[in-house]
Amino acid sequence: MAEPAVISRVAEVGAIPGSAAQQSPAGFAAFLREELVKARQAAQLAGLQPS
Repeated sequence: MAEPAVISRVAEVGAIPGSAAQQSPAGFAAFLREELVKARQAAQLAGLQPS
C-alpha cells in the first residue's frame, strides 16, 4: 500500500485502507477472523439459519 497510485485508487472507490498490521498475511487473517465473529453474531441476531 505504499504506492501513491494504489492509495489514491483505494480512496477513489471509497474504501478504507487497512492498517499496516492488517496488510501482512497474519494481520489480514486476524482481521478476517474478527469480521467472521461479527458476521456470525449479526446472522444469529437476525435469526438466520444455514441452509
